[in-house]
Parts: sequence; structure tokens; C-alpha cells
Amino acid sequence: MPQAFFDSKAGDPASLIRMFYAQTADGIPAADASLIPYKSMGGKWTPSPKRIRRAAVLTRPMRDVDIRSKVTMEGGALNLGDLDPGNHMQLASLLSFHQGYAVATADGHSRWRISQRQVEDGTQTLAKYTHINDSDKGIPFRNTDCLCSGVSLAILPGQNALFRANWLAGRHDFWGAPAVTGTGLVAPKLRGTTSDAASGFTGNWAADATDKDVYIKVMSDDATTVTFQAKEASAGTYSASQTATKGAWAYVYTGTSATIALGGRAAQVEVYFPVGANNSFVDNDVWVFPKRRVLSVADTDYPTTRTVAETQFRFLLDGTPVYCDGGVTITENVPGASARLVAGGEQAIGTDRFGQHDVTVTINRRLVDLDLQKALMTADTVSLVAEGRNDVIVGTSTYYYGMAAVLPNLSFDDGEMHDAEDGAQNRDEVMTLRAAIPEADFTFATPGQASITDISADIEWIVDTNIVAADIGL
Repeated sequence: MPQAFFDSKAGDPASLIRMFYAQTADGIPAADASLIPYKSMGGKWTPSPKRIRRAAVLTRPMRDVDIRSKVTMEGGALNLGDLDPGNHMQLASLLSFHQGYAVATADGHSRWRISQRQVEDGTQTLAKYTHINDSDKGIPFRNTDCLCSGVSLAILPGQNALFRANWLAGRHDFWGAPAVTGTGLVAPKLRGTTSDAASGFTGNWAADATDKDVYIKVMSDDATTVTFQAKEASAGTYSASQTATKGAWAYVYTGTSATIALGGRAAQVEVYFPVGANNSFVDNDVWVFPKRRVLSVADTDYPTTRTVAETQFRFLLDGTPVYCDGGVTITENVPGASARLVAGGEQAIGTDRFGQHDVTVTINRRLVDLDLQKALMTADTVSLVAEGRNDVIVGTSTYYYGMAAVLPNLSFDDGEMHDAEDGAQNRDEVMTLRAAIPEADFTFATPGQASITDISADIEWIVDTNIVAADIGL
């Protein structure tokens, strides 16, 4: 019998719900109540089970059944849509990638300066993020330890000014927010899946009429540990007592002897009891984790859109206004970012990044002067400011919602002098430049707004918005 979509969903990927929030620590998902929905144009980011061939030969030249291997997260190239200073996920992408910020707030306005230099001059942020996704299938999945490994902004004539971000993720699960039968206020957390049919666990994918929720019963606690019992399904029998250390993940076992790994060995479910004093968990409280999360987001739940259109951008090349007939594309990535797939277990245990990042700018403009041609051939450097602002004032300030990318020191990554191609109809020059640290501080100024005179990063993003650090969990 066909498996219907869960939660009365229709399977329409255009009915996409995505939410996120910063974590307080690696490996610990953000609270459901904190999650922020954000608008986007999609971009695949989904679990993908892998299999490997058996290391065995049979008496006849046929293969044995493959072994289930890792479950990786595929995709992560998110199209976050129109450039929008009111989109929390766009701001979080810049913060996660650049790892440093300074923010000044007054009159309902926040001016963010985001760059690697702000790690030293401002505030470092190494926060990772929890992300939840449901493309209208009714079985949302939650990822922890998400980090941004790249961003790009394409400002092309007659098109949306599209902001894109590449994200990596650690573990995933499907559990809903727990409900308590009792009086406890501090909820435990659950991770892992019960989705391995070969091991007899189909809980997360069980039909709605089948109760495969997970029950965690608190037996007692002290200052450092919690003794609990577990079962799958309301009609099940609780396991023997198990002990978990507060502030550390503990595997969950079922069965009267507490010997059956819930979810199977490779994807075994784990429980986390936050650090707290004695009696922070109430004896005999039962925490019930639904086998699937339910997401419900109304239009009014989304932050107010503050779109910046391509038509609202201006460009300064070495301080001089220029027109870019074919547009400007800014691309950043850090090659040393990865999900950590280790020996043991089917999921990535987290994410990591190391090494230097790369920043490139592609400029496509009509050949109206030799400024770029000369810089190319003389190994000179140029500066670029790409500034977009809309016509909405932030709060009661004098600032407009907007973003600016400031690149003080660009040299040519590669290129060639312009020449007549076949047919001699090519009028544009297309140059790719690479950003580097400037030798002296650079000044960013916008009429009617305070100038910034000490930009010393290869690229610094200036974001004028109403979002404050606490809005995304920083």
C-alpha cells in the first residue's frame, strides 16, 4: 500500500518551510521555541543513505546484498533569494562564514560590520546553527552543527540580486518537541533515528496510526547524573534503569534488561539531560518525543521583508562611480570546511573548517576606458564597493536598510587584454579579481551616514538592519 505523505501534506516542494537558530554549544540543538523561519528559493539539502559492496564472493558470480553505510547530507547550496537585510538567515550566513562582527545599535537600527578582521577588532563568533527543513512531505528533519562554507551575491542587470550560501551540517533527526507528563520544566533532548528496517526499527517512518514515539521516564537525579527508563510506543514496557551524565549524550536502550539499542547500533538514539542542580529533573516525569516533528508556519511568522533590488545598487571602482553592463558577482568560499564523517556510526558527528578562505569578484562592464586594462597589465590593484540600499528607513534612525560589500584591495586572478573576437562584436570586458588584505585602512562612506575609516579586511560586509545579535541567538 502506498505510503501517504505525513501530517496531511501534499508533497509540493514549493510549500517549503525552513527554520534556524544559533546553538549555545556544538552538538546541542537550539530550542524549538527559538527557531526562526526564513524565506528562500530552495536549494537541495537532504539526507542521503549510502551503501557499500559486500567484501565477499559466492560460489556463483552473484553479489550478496550491499551493506548500509553512511547517511550523508547532500546539497547545501541554498538560494536565499533576493538580497534582504531583514532576512535573518542571510545575516547568519555572513556571520558564520566570516566568524567576526561588530554591531552598533541605536534608534531601532543596527549597523553590522562583518569580516575576519572583526574577529580581532570586534567579537568572534564560532557559533554553529540548528536547521530544520520540510519540503511538504510531513517528516521534517533537523540538523545540528551547521556552518556556512561559502556565500555569493550576483548583481546582474534586469535580474534578482540573488544571495546564495553554501552550508554544511552534522547530525540529523526527525524527533518532535517533547511533551511532559509531570511537573518538570527542563526538557531532555533526543538525537539519532529509528529508521533502519533491516534492524527492525521503522519508528520515525511508521504510519500515523502506529505509536512509535519515544518515552523517557525520569527515575531520579542528583547533581551530576539522571537515572531513567525508556520505551518505544505507549503500550511498550519500560526498560531497566539506565544512567546518564548531565551535560553529556547517553545511548538509549530498550528491553527489560536495557540491552536493545534503540534505533539499531549504527543510528542509535541518544538522550541529553542539560546540566543542572539536584532535582532539576522531577522523579516519575515522563517525557514523550513524537516520532515526527510537526511544522506550522504562517505568513505572519516570517520577519518583515526588506528587499534590495538590483536597481538599487551602486558601484565604486577606486572611489569612482562605474556602470557594470553585465553586472558584478562576488563569491567567497573556504575549501577547508567539511562534515566530519568518522569510523563508527552512520552520521557525521559534526562540522569543521580550517585554512584560508578565497574571495573573488567578477566584473562585466562595457569597455569605455582603460582603467581595468591598465591595472591588469601593470599588476596594479583596485578597490570596489558594491552598495545596495532600499528606500525604507530603519527604525527612527537616518539609515536605510541595505548591504554593502567593501573590497579594498583587488588584484587580477587571471585575465587578458581585450581584443576583437570573431566578428568583432564584443564590447564588454570581463575581469576576475581576487581580494587580499589592504596595506592601509580603507574608508567606506555613504552620504548622510557615518563613515567607517578603518576597514582592514580583504572583504567587509556592512549591513544596516533592525536585527540585533540576540535575534539569531548570538
